[in-house]
This record gives sequence, C-alpha cells and structure tokens, in this order.
Amino acid sequence: MRAALSSLRNHLHLKRRTHAPARLWLRNESQILFFADLYQIGWFAVLQIEAGDESKVGFTRLKREDIRYMDDPETFSKKVEKVRQREERQKARLAQVQVEEGWISSDCEMEVDGVEDPEEDDEFFTKGSNQTVMSQVLDCTISGPCSFATAVRIEWSKAWARLRRWEEEVGILTEETRRVPVSHESWATIWEERAHASPVGRNPCIRG
Repeated sequence: MRAALSSLRNHLHLKRRTHAPARLWLRNESQILFFADLYQIGWFAVLQIEAGDESKVGFTRLKREDIRYMDDPETFSKKVEKVRQREERQKARLAQVQVEEGWISSDCEMEVDGVEDPEEDDEFFTKGSNQTVMSQVLDCTISGPCSFATAVRIEWSKAWARLRRWEEEVGILTEETRRVPVSHESWATIWEERAHASPVGRNPCIRG
C-alpha cells in the first residue's frame, strides 16, 4: 500500500511536467488510476482485517479529490456541498426565527427542504480554490502520525548508506593511488632488467 502511494505521487509529478504527445499522457493517466485502485484495494483489505475500524488501518482513505497535483483544480463532491449549503441555510433560518420570536434556547432544530437521497449517485465538480490546500496524496500525513518518523528513518538510512558507499569509494581510490606509483616502479625495474639482458645490436628486431 505504501509502494502504491509512492508510485501514485510519482505519476502525479510526471503528469504535472509532461508536455509530450497524447499517448504518453494517457499512459501516465492510466498508471495514476492503476496505483490509486491498488492503494484502495490494500486499504479496504486492511480495513477488513481491523474489523472495520478506520483508526487502526494506519492509512487515510483515498478520495477522488485527493488524486490531483497541487496546481490542478480541486474536485468536490456535489452531495457533500449540498449538505454543507443545507446546514448553512438551516442555521440562518434558525437564527432568524430566534430573533423574531425571542427564543433563547438553540436546542430546537428545523428541517430544510431538499434532503438528498443517500443512495443517489454522487456527482463531482471542480473548483480552483486549492492554492493553499494540498492533496492528501502529496501530504505525508496521509499514512498516519508515525509517517514523519518513518520518513526521517528512511532518509537517515539512505544518507547512512551513501556515507558508507562514499567511504568505501574513498578507501578504494586511496589504495589505488598508493599502488599506482609502486606498480610503475616495479614495471620500470623489470624493463630495465630486460634492457640490460638484451643490449642494442644483438637483437635483430631492434636493428630492423
């Protein structure tokens, strides 16, 4: 599930920077949907293991509006937006009635017409208001409160591995630097001995 989320982030970055032909764009889009589905399958599998308790999953449920880059228009659910607007109208009418009738208690509730059917198919709309709202896919907090510590641990491990590799490279280079002049001196001695063993004039190859 973590690998699917990382791949989804990478393909969203590619989508943002891709100015290639439509075939490449469509292929990247299919990869985004593939890894999103892979993440959702893993999330629901863990949810079933945890007996339906989302707090124990360790990852946040991926929503449609989260599958976007930072500059992309944010996708909102029309059903959720209607519920929000209905609640605002209900609060406004309740406040108006309290003022007109002189009510003090706010315990009473009023029903507003236009209640949506929960079984009705949801629709979506886009709105360019996400300049200061980051998608959960690009936010490290999607994987729970331990994600930051895990990310620090991973980066520290990478840095430690790079340091060890660099120290090995430095050690190898130092040894090669030490061995090069020694090897040259050894070969110089060998060729000097060969030169003394084969003086000029006796070797037909040298005369020719």
